[in-house]
Amino acid sequence: IRDKLVTGVQTCALPICASNRIVATNIGGEDFALDCNFQPTGEALFYPKQHMIIAANAAGVIPLGFVDSIAGFGDWEAFRKMVRRSRDFGFMGAGCIHPGQVTIVNEEYTPAKAEVEYAYTLIKLDQEAAASGRGSFTLDGKMVDIPIIVRARKLIARHEKIKAREARTLAFMEHKA
Repeated sequence: IRDKLVTGVQTCALPICASNRIVATNIGGEDFALDCNFQPTGEALFYPKQHMIIAANAAGVIPLGFVDSIAGFGDWEAFRKMVRRSRDFGFMGAGCIHPGQVTIVNEEYTPAKAEVEYAYTLIKLDQEAAASGRGSFTLDGKMVDIPIIVRARKLIARHEKIKAREARTLAFMEHKA
């Protein structure tokens, strides 16, 4: 069964791997739901969007989007919660269809200061544990081992890339002014 699962994910990832110019992928929830004759709710879109995230990661590209329909933006706090849930779900960013979405999407897909600080703490404690010959340690009652450290490193790298991009954008805007 595991081989079939891996083969299924690889098959789904094939179109994403068709060109080395593909850096991200998305699934249009409204269009996909229309084609499949179901409503574009988070529950109905769960499987196809989760499958796309898995395939994107297997292909080494960025999964973009939301866990729910992008069309629901009338309630900004509910939209913020949905974007936060989307990030937890594995999406790395998203496009927007309304100017009011942009700030929320940028804020929620950017690692928070507390998350970055916690990631640096994990890295420091991991180095201390490794120096004493341990491959794992406990923090706040939770075991910390390789997957958690790798996730912390990825979060720090993502944060640094976002900050570098923001700096380039700001420099460009100042230059244009």
